[in-house]
Amino acid sequence: MNFDDAISAHVQWKVRLRVHISEGGEAKLDSDEIEHDDRCDLGRWIHGEGTRYEADDAYAKLLDEHRMFHRVAAAVVRHANAGNRAAALNLLDVEFTKHSFAVIAAINNIKHHHEQAARPA
Repeated sequence: MNFDDAISAHVQWKVRLRVHISEGGEAKLDSDEIEHDDRCDLGRWIHGEGTRYEADDAYAKLLDEHRMFHRVAAAVVRHANAGNRAAALNLLDVEFTKHSFAVIAAINNIKHHHEQAARPA
């Protein structure tokens, strides 16, 4: 997975959660499954191929923010599944968005550092 694919995979979560909320939690996404940060495409990359960037400070930030992102996503799903649409939307629009932007920023920082290191001197 390249950096842009990692961002794309991550961004799809907001769409998926918004649809889930709008459907009143009818699809019954599994909040316990979603809370795991190593089972989505980006998480598998972070905990697999992405570990080659562990020396980059942005990697630690990515790991932390991605973990929080999944905790908040699971909370959004719990509220939606319980029929509490307002709480789900509030979490999605505030906390989820905050952690989502932080994940994307960390990926972009790693990408930038990687591209700089790859340039000939």
